[in-house]
Amino acid sequence: MSKEIDFGFVPISSWENNSFSNSVLKANTEYTLRVDYPLGNPYEEKFQTGKVGMSKEALINKICTTYKAIYQEEAATSGVKVGTLPGMYNRNKTNGKYGICNHVIEDLCLVSASIDKKNVITLGVDS
Repeated sequence: MSKEIDFGFVPISSWENNSFSNSVLKANTEYTLRVDYPLGNPYEEKFQTGKVGMSKEALINKICTTYKAIYQEEAATSGVKVGTLPGMYNRNKTNGKYGICNHVIEDLCLVSASIDKKNVITLGVDS
């Protein structure tokens, strides 16, 4: 059984340290953040919470900062210039480290996260 965290509707590209007060991740625990949408090659990062755990705000900050870094790294490692599909707002597919396809970061909204028994955090991201 996994733990569900509802974030509401958080625009990833414009999140700037908004505030929630409740702790959602246990103290002194290792978690794995998994980002797979809209990536062809998923990203995983292990991180450790501190002595007070991690608040919803801090988790959202981590997720949004991670997404921004992924998009920057994709642009830097791709042999295909980032652009839009002809006649559409959708992002073209690039061939960088993550193989991002169809969505500019401004399309993405963080909705939820699931934490499984192995402390892997899987994200619910809408576009």
